[in-house]
Amino acid sequence: AGDESDAFSTRGRGNQGVGGGMMGPGAMGGRGGLGAPGGLGAPGGLGAPGGLGAPGAMGGRGGMGMGMPNPGSGGSGSMLGDGGEMEGGSGGMMGGGMMGGLFGNNSTTLEAEADYKLVRFYDFDVQPGRVYRYRIRLVLEDSNYPEDRTLDPDLSSLKSEVFARVATQRTEDDKKPANKEGVKPRTFYRFSDWSVASSPAYAVPPGQFAAGTVEASRTTSMTDSATKTAIEVETTLKGSTGNFVVADWNPKLGVDVPVSFEVYRGSILNYATNPKDKKDKGPEIVDPISKKVKRAGAYSFADTLAVVDVRGGETLGHNDDRLDELKSAGEILVFRPDGSLEVCNELDDLTPFRMFTFADEKEQAKAAAAPPPGLGSGGGSGDGEGDGGGIGAPTGGRGGK
Repeated sequence: AGDESDAFSTRGRGNQGVGGGMMGPGAMGGRGGLGAPGGLGAPGGLGAPGGLGAPGAMGGRGGMGMGMPNPGSGGSGSMLGDGGEMEGGSGGMMGGGMMGGLFGNNSTTLEAEADYKLVRFYDFDVQPGRVYRYRIRLVLEDSNYPEDRTLDPDLSSLKSEVFARVATQRTEDDKKPANKEGVKPRTFYRFSDWSVASSPAYAVPPGQFAAGTVEASRTTSMTDSATKTAIEVETTLKGSTGNFVVADWNPKLGVDVPVSFEVYRGSILNYATNPKDKKDKGPEIVDPISKKVKRAGAYSFADTLAVVDVRGGETLGHNDDRLDELKSAGEILVFRPDGSLEVCNELDDLTPFRMFTFADEKEQAKAAAAPPPGLGSGGGSGDGEGDGGGIGAPTGGRGGK
């Protein structure tokens, strides 16, 4: 918990300061050492107070000196002499708290490295056309009551409210029956609160569609005899028409299968190859292995889209000095199989429309198939001076007289 003294944190990193040793108080021997006071380094010798075992290990104050050894295996000396240190603190090989904290000798509280942790999860069971909202909560190991009993912190180092919670949980666990190994189970984990629900997420049905150019319907102006006002009347039966492509995702082929349509208001978009038409080889697809455009063969898709309205394609003003007239962007309103409405815009859908209609590939193939520009035929020689034919001109120049 964020407000609890975290003695368990020393499992993740060793401390390199304060007194202590590798095994806790009195580890690896009692007082005394390999040498009596004096010797090679009197009064300091080879170590400072501390050592491999706090408060004593591997040497006396004289350290490695002359004289009779005292009983035991370690005094308060260390490895570098009086006042010398290898890493810091009051002596010792790595400083106190490296492993002593694991046994409650020196509990250490570490500050959080970040205010938040990123938790990522995936939902592989979503159903297309449905809306989902998510909440999450975490299950965390209780650092003050861990699964490994040898890592239990010193209860006296905990805050009063934490001590009460751990003591209560320990009492409850002691009442539980032991397992086959004779060990009683521990409730060593804690649950966080539930998070706030996420924003609604709509699972879009597979498949894509995109709008292309729109040709505006032709209209004529008429005068309403009753109101004496001018009105615009469509003179075409279908009204505005547009180019539209539906890319049906096929999991067996592993590709999108695009089909192009000319649509108008009220069009129903579904597709099936005509078995009676031998020329109908199915829609074009990109082979996922060879990356070449091929025919899919007999194919059909059942998801039906309905075109609600088509607009755009009207000629804009200020086109007098342009060879290519500027027109308004086409828009096509479709009714999706899941009951939702979507407006497809020619400009927004430019990239997917060209991709699913293989516009780039067809333009490159057309350019490659076109004959190279030829050389023009030369002009006549003539008896007098004249101009010959130009290079690359369709016909030769005129010869002189």
